Amino acid sequence: MAKTVCKNCGHKNPSSASVCENCGNFLFEEPKPVSSGVSQTAPVVEQETQMQETEPGNMQAQPENTTSQQAPVTIKVSGGGILQQLSTLSGFAILGVFFVMEYMGFLLDAYYFIIFLALIFAVPTLLRKVGSVITFSGLNFSFRNSGSADMYPLTEVDNVKIDQYNRVDQTMTINFRDSRPPLQVEFNSIMAFRSVIVAFSRRRIPIIPAGPTSNTGNAGP
Repeated sequence: MAKTVCKNCGHKNPSSASVCENCGNFLFEEPKPVSSGVSQTAPVVEQETQMQETEPGNMQAQPENTTSQQAPVTIKVSGGGILQQLSTLSGFAILGVFFVMEYMGFLLDAYYFIIFLALIFAVPTLLRKVGSVITFSGLNFSFRNSGSADMYPLTEVDNVKIDQYNRVDQTMTINFRDSRPPLQVEFNSIMAFRSVIVAFSRRRIPIIPAGPTSNTGNAGP
């Protein structure tokens, strides 16, 4: 049987073959030099590189323009620390008074114990509520002693980010889901700051802790 010899690699192919079984070269056309294949593929690679650089996905990897973000609204909250501290000590103080009176024989009836037990739970709760710098009214909240009576929707709060937390500065930023600007709240009392964090945490608002550079100094026990 006659064989068709490939002019590119010299492989003998069947007479009915139109493409070389060894190198894939067309048997009835002039073979292309090997060097020409390299020179032709180079522009293709360069073209693919240019296309990848202009793809929308790669354009998104560029730094975003932060100038469009809204500037936060800053409010300063004063006070609230003394009553918060008293709320912690009041329960122990009432319990101490109870044991002293019991030791001295002043409590002769059983209902005195019930009264003191109710005071142990009621007085700290009342002091925390009165001394709290944040108030909740339905699905809204506001800050006392801030010079502003604005109400903010609790359902639109996305998260609370702690910016500064030390003995000198206590600052948090409340971010909202809607178009309203972030609310930056500055405190002058660690106890007031903690009470607000606890209030948001109890309502399942995500709390973002401060970074290592923001939490400087000892914030106290």
